[in-house]
Amino acid sequence: MSHSYADECPGCGSAEMLEEIARLRANGYRQRGRYRQYSKDGAEFHLGMMGEKAFHIWSGLDMNLDLRGKDGGHDFTTEIGTVDVKTYRKAYRLLRQCGLDPRSTSHHNPPDILVLAQPVDGPIKLWGWEYDAVMVTKPKRQMIRQPNIPLTHYMPRESLHTMTEMADMIEAARPTKTQGVLL
Repeated sequence: MSHSYADECPGCGSAEMLEEIARLRANGYRQRGRYRQYSKDGAEFHLGMMGEKAFHIWSGLDMNLDLRGKDGGHDFTTEIGTVDVKTYRKAYRLLRQCGLDPRSTSHHNPPDILVLAQPVDGPIKLWGWEYDAVMVTKPKRQMIRQPNIPLTHYMPRESLHTMTEMADMIEAARPTKTQGVLL
């Protein structure tokens, strides 16, 4: 399944480059014998890249264009913490897989913040966000009734913090021009 990426933008590369990164991420995941909970032939990697690009355009932060396994478990680094963008076709709730230890020293450390994104009539909508530490306290259930699918914490999108709140928090955390200047 092919997904298109919007016009090129500084900092996130060409549409062809994003398609190639998505393809390589999907292939690498399969080669390591791992699975994705909500996979449809690797299409989730393309969808994920579109969500990451939308967050890049919204925030102005650099995209993490490394292949999975090298990104530290997050897509962006902000002044308020690391961010992982979760992009779903049906984004009724933010999901977080159970069993990922925030103190883990593995290659996949959970991010500080999860952002919910969804394609809505073409462009990607950023619905909102929540801290990972809060997500692990939320209810959990098996979202897909298949063997070997782990439980997932979930939170309705209506309960998420707004993206405006995130923007305000990032702005407030940025150093002012006088901070760090010797007087």
